[in-house]
Amino acid sequence: MRPGARGEVAAGDADLADSVEAAVEVWRAAHPEADVRVESRGSAVVAMTKSDVEAAVCVLLDNALAATEAAAAAGPIVVRSGSERGSVFLTVEDEGVGVDPANVGRIGEPFFTTKETGQGMGLGLFVVRNLLEQLGGRLEVERRSPRGTAVRLCFAAKELASG
Repeated sequence: MRPGARGEVAAGDADLADSVEAAVEVWRAAHPEADVRVESRGSAVVAMTKSDVEAAVCVLLDNALAATEAAAAAGPIVVRSGSERGSVFLTVEDEGVGVDPANVGRIGEPFFTTKETGQGMGLGLFVVRNLLEQLGGRLEVERRSPRGTAVRLCFAAKELASG
């Protein structure tokens, strides 16, 4: 993920499950206090590079941890990936403060953040969203009940693996 990169984005061929596992392992080393659970429902090769998938996962985990800590929530951050009904996805769910319904549509805009001043620039999800869109995917944000947020990356699949 290169925020300053211009021009055409090179599509990759990352195995989603492997990329997610690698990203979570690295992220956990930097955040040993965080309770993160990974669930995989099959796998797929997505049209992104492994490093871009890993960077996207880390952005989502950073945001989920910030929201969880702000809410003093005890629940885990859950990372789900895989394919279902021909759709390839990665979802990160938290039990944090949640997103105000008025702001759900703004998530992924440049410089939009719900974090306290000095805690974020509002560029992480912007870069993730733009990369996904350039490669035929999309970013979805959903408010969870009774609290929390689910951020879903919907990928353009190169091939689905059985599973």
